[in-house]
Amino acid sequence: MRFRFLLAPVFTLLVCAYTAAAPAWPQAESDLAPDPATRFGALANGVRFAVRSNAEPRGRVALRLLVLAGSMHERDDQRGLAHFVEHMAFAGSRHFPPGTLVDLLQRHGFAFGADLSAFTFQAHTVYMLDAPSKEPGRLTEAMSVLRDFADGVTFAPSEVDRERGVVQSERRARDVWQSRAYDARTEFLHPDTLIPRRNPIGDEGVVQQATAEQLREFYQTWYRADNIVVVLVGDAPADDLEHLVHKHFDDLAAPTAPLPPGPDFGRAANPEKLATKLYVATESGAASVELSSVTPGRQLPETRAERDEQFRRELVMTMLNERMNQLRRDHSQDFGSASAVSSHNDPLYTETALRIDSSLGAARAAIGALGHQWRQAYDRGFTTDEIDDTVAYVRRHFQYAITATPVSREIADEIALSVVQHRVYSSWAQRWEQAQPLLSSFDPPAAHAAFLALWPRAPRLFVVGSFSLPDADAALSDAFAEGVHEPLETPRSGVLRHLLYRPAAQPGAITSRRHNADLNLELVEFANGVRLNLKRTSFRENLVYLRARVGWGMLSQPKHYPGLGLIAAAYVNEAGVGQHNGEELRRYLAAHNSNLVFAAEEDAFTFTGGSDTVGINDELTLLAAYLRDVAWRPSDFVSAQRQVASYYSNSLHDPAQSLSASALRVISADDSRLALPPYSDTMNRTFEQLLGWLEPALSNGPVEIGLTGDFDVEQTIKQAARTLGTLPARPVRNPLARGTYQPVTFSTKPGRWQTYSDTAIPRAIVRAQWPVRGCSDIHTRRQLEILGSVVGDLVRREIREKRGATYDPSAEVWNGSTDRDDGYLILTLSADPALASAISKDIARLGGELAARGATDEEFQAALQPRIAENESRLRTNDYWLYYVAAVAQEMPSHLDWPLTREADYREMPRADVNALAQRFLSAKDAQLFVAIPAPPKK
Repeated sequence: MRFRFLLAPVFTLLVCAYTAAAPAWPQAESDLAPDPATRFGALANGVRFAVRSNAEPRGRVALRLLVLAGSMHERDDQRGLAHFVEHMAFAGSRHFPPGTLVDLLQRHGFAFGADLSAFTFQAHTVYMLDAPSKEPGRLTEAMSVLRDFADGVTFAPSEVDRERGVVQSERRARDVWQSRAYDARTEFLHPDTLIPRRNPIGDEGVVQQATAEQLREFYQTWYRADNIVVVLVGDAPADDLEHLVHKHFDDLAAPTAPLPPGPDFGRAANPEKLATKLYVATESGAASVELSSVTPGRQLPETRAERDEQFRRELVMTMLNERMNQLRRDHSQDFGSASAVSSHNDPLYTETALRIDSSLGAARAAIGALGHQWRQAYDRGFTTDEIDDTVAYVRRHFQYAITATPVSREIADEIALSVVQHRVYSSWAQRWEQAQPLLSSFDPPAAHAAFLALWPRAPRLFVVGSFSLPDADAALSDAFAEGVHEPLETPRSGVLRHLLYRPAAQPGAITSRRHNADLNLELVEFANGVRLNLKRTSFRENLVYLRARVGWGMLSQPKHYPGLGLIAAAYVNEAGVGQHNGEELRRYLAAHNSNLVFAAEEDAFTFTGGSDTVGINDELTLLAAYLRDVAWRPSDFVSAQRQVASYYSNSLHDPAQSLSASALRVISADDSRLALPPYSDTMNRTFEQLLGWLEPALSNGPVEIGLTGDFDVEQTIKQAARTLGTLPARPVRNPLARGTYQPVTFSTKPGRWQTYSDTAIPRAIVRAQWPVRGCSDIHTRRQLEILGSVVGDLVRREIREKRGATYDPSAEVWNGSTDRDDGYLILTLSADPALASAISKDIARLGGELAARGATDEEFQAALQPRIAENESRLRTNDYWLYYVAAVAQEMPSHLDWPLTREADYREMPRADVNALAQRFLSAKDAQLFVAIPAPPKK
């Protein structure tokens, strides 16, 4: 007693003597200036905050609560508690009793997942809310949630036990062979650090035994005023945003003792000599080969000199990536992808890697290619031509970034990450000012020095494949050495300077042009039958979106040639056009802030892409080239078939892919235009069969193009007239022409189907679906989507939150990529294989019960209000206008009413109508139930 008595006054003096002080922002200890549009500050209790007024998306504010503690801050007996605490924040707090937070926020317009989510990383945890800003009460409510996350989580023992099941379900949902391979890679790359032993998902045993007291201990240790940062960015005055921070966080208790010392991460470094590792993944249908370098992360605030050096390294990585792109093209039949990447995980480490995904038989060649590329850069560095190409590429990207409209969510995330990584958050204009002299002085010696700094000492070689080797280390080392000792060559500059296609001197004639004043939409038809729809928007400056619908897609695939549609997209993207192969085009478009991707969809072949404002001319020129000059490259057909082969491997080994393949076979009665045909059928297709189908469709098929974004309407129409308007005549797109092809018949037959995936990983996928009708009528479609949300919420509450039997339920209404009337209301989730069949029946039962009783007003409002709240921001996205209006405006004129009726449809939607749809469609006896589970062990 006396001993304790004597210590007490001393302890009290120590507590009283400690005065909380806010940690400094990185710029306070740096010679770099922060973004002038962002206001940085700190409260008296130590909480730091950053606020910024930003116009897009209109009527929304992005809120972030950053906690500078993650799985790295756990003791060995706490592995998984950082992530468990994050879960518990949603399971009961000071102002939000258990089980109320998500439903309450949904009724107030927040969408769970889209507007409300959280993530635990190794060095930090972040809570994210996106709130409506026009209703002050909603912002206040969102700030109350953040404040509760900071110090009001209750950790009720009953809720800990319930949420434990959800955490373990998340572990199961993420347990795929790729994540296991990644864990093995992490252990190989970081042997002398805590990193591989601090996966945020944690130790299963620790999580299973964790108590409320243990969770509370971690929470109270690290969730404190001097260890959190509040970020608010959005459509509100900065003064108002700062006021909210003060109002909700000024009275957060100031710490009474210093922050505990951070963890000892260990030593991130490369080995003295080449280290190798083969990870055998029987589920893998291809080989993945990676040559990596690891360097320590930055522990102190960023300085100008460090930013300069980092910028030089990024230039080097751009050049390396160009070399890897050329390498992939040279080996296109064996290498599926090749890249150079660098990831910065400050304050922990930086990883730099050369990667190749290859066929299993080409793994040795891929290893040798990496060795050769590494030695090429190590010994010879980089050429002046490569540097010139890269400098031009970077200048163009800066020009775009400076003028592009920033999005609040992206700004808030970047500010939060900059704090974690000890970086000064600067604007693109500030970065450009600093980068210009570096670009002017960047030369081969500077590039070589930057490469050597990225690759000190020896690299590590990590290989994933379904094969095993008797002496893997020796075999991998020998393959690498072969590549290292190959003769070096002068790298060729493979960057395409200009497209070899030019607009015609004489434009094609316009036969029809109409202006839709309600939508500010221009509808154009050229004399050759090509249709063009343009909507200029101000949502995102210097950004243009394009989508073209050509021919009739999978509807037109010959039934006696199953598998052509699978190969088509891979082939066209690989082969490109007559004058330029696909790799040349990808590199050219990337250098010009553009992209254009081909796909074979259900009722059309599509080209989808985008560019900065200047790049729209190239986009239109290139699209016309695809429709006029189809590439004939048989070698790329072989490459496309091999890419498709890996898709078949995934369908055999991954439960989600297995289930999808099974469901499509059932609902389409094995129609190969929708279902996955047998592997042998696809591999038996020929180049002549593919081009015999594709070339007429692209050269002569109907075309409708949608454009949205920041462009000059008149100039763009003129450019389209000289490119698309000069194509050979073709029929116009209209539903009657589509009717020449028999649509895929959707089955409504109820039943239960179980499929097996060839994996030992204990993870199942469950899918319950009900056939529905009314999808072609937008008003009914919206009611069906609200019904889907109601069902999804029911499953979340009953199966995820009450039972902890799943982590990731999701609901959707699907009718393919067409405007057909019939479709399905689908609910999908992952589960324990032993429980999967029972859960599928439970979902059917929940649907049946909903059909019998109808949704309550609370259930209805929880599904409806997020749609109402997002309406304004949804109508201010180019994606919405492109996909739902501009790309189909003339073929499907009913879509012109969609934006005009969206607000009223949701605000005036009768609950009785939604319940009538439930009663009509959601009978348990009408459900189609699919389960995919691991195959039983072979005897």
